[in-house]
Amino acid sequence: MSVTAWAVRCNDLDDPDLLAQLKSRLVGEIELQKVACYRKTSDAMRFALGRSALRALIMATLPKQQTRPLADWSDVTLDKEENGPKPCLSSTAKLLFPHINDFNISHDGEWVLATVASDGCVGIDVARVYCPEHMADIEYISEFSLQAMDYLQMHSQHRIMDFYRIWTAKEAYVKATGAGIASVDLRSISVRLWMTQENSLVMTIDGQPCDLEITSGSLDNGGYVYAVAKPVSTELSFSEVSIEHIQSL
Repeated sequence: MSVTAWAVRCNDLDDPDLLAQLKSRLVGEIELQKVACYRKTSDAMRFALGRSALRALIMATLPKQQTRPLADWSDVTLDKEENGPKPCLSSTAKLLFPHINDFNISHDGEWVLATVASDGCVGIDVARVYCPEHMADIEYISEFSLQAMDYLQMHSQHRIMDFYRIWTAKEAYVKATGAGIASVDLRSISVRLWMTQENSLVMTIDGQPCDLEITSGSLDNGGYVYAVAKPVSTELSFSEVSIEHIQSL
């Protein structure tokens, strides 16, 4: 079992030429209609880049014995799961890419992340580390979670960074399960910040050990944090790649 994740940075989210290139790699009327609904070029860019990164990642993780002519990035067609909000490969794509069991995409600011899993489920989340200048860190954190505020006051020396580690860990877990944020009481999910040697956070659900492993990391010298939720003891390969690399696949 393995999980692979890519992080792609877009330095110019308002570049119309780049957006046009990425839109040309969208597949199907639904994706074209969705990207057209975004009012801001930056939001359309993140969506199009996320789908492009996912398709390139799926192509890059093809087993060596599967020759390239059997499949192309345009063959990575997506559907909605019958019993949840999480996208999945279409029935046709599942036949072409049997090495992919699950995938997920996240974006915030200049970063877009995509991940695929060969077995089990996977979720990913990224967030810019931010606190308004006019607010104290604990005041800002309390607007989102009193539970996190109390814990971080006692256990953290880097409260804003650690708050986003907790936030992304919870989001990644919920995205991996496919339950949807609206259907999950995030207060039932507890995250402790002591790290294992593999950068895994300790998470419990309603007091019980989490059935997934949460790996946390940072990008842009700590300007962003991310979390990946994956099956326990599954190897994670995480890489930063360029837009040019994605377009080459």
